[in-house]
Amino acid sequence: MTKRVSVYIDGANFYGGLTSINRRFTDTKFDFERYIGHLVGKDTLTKVNYYNALIKKKINEKIWKKQKDFFERLRVIPKFKVTLCTRKSRLNILGEEYQTIKGDDISSALDIIEDCYNAKLIR
Repeated sequence: MTKRVSVYIDGANFYGGLTSINRRFTDTKFDFERYIGHLVGKDTLTKVNYYNALIKKKINEKIWKKQKDFFERLRVIPKFKVTLCTRKSRLNILGEEYQTIKGDDISSALDIIEDCYNAKLIR
């Protein structure tokens, strides 16, 4: 009997994981379809939910464009849903500005809960 599998990806953490393996690795060149296929194997893929946020265009237009194109590439993958959250500016203890993603954790948690609930209703 095959299982039904849903995959949930925190895009920022995924990117961080890739670059921690090798600084030259990037999610924009990563083969998500092949990787998901490897994860799922002979089971049935129901969906892939990917969560991230665009860098603000005014901060770095080149990276913004690259991310935008990347998210569009993900959206055309079958059963792939991209949820874009927001970025907020923060200051570290030295007063330097950095960006943090808001809403990705709660969005993924709510999607997981909803999917689990709906899966029980279907069975």
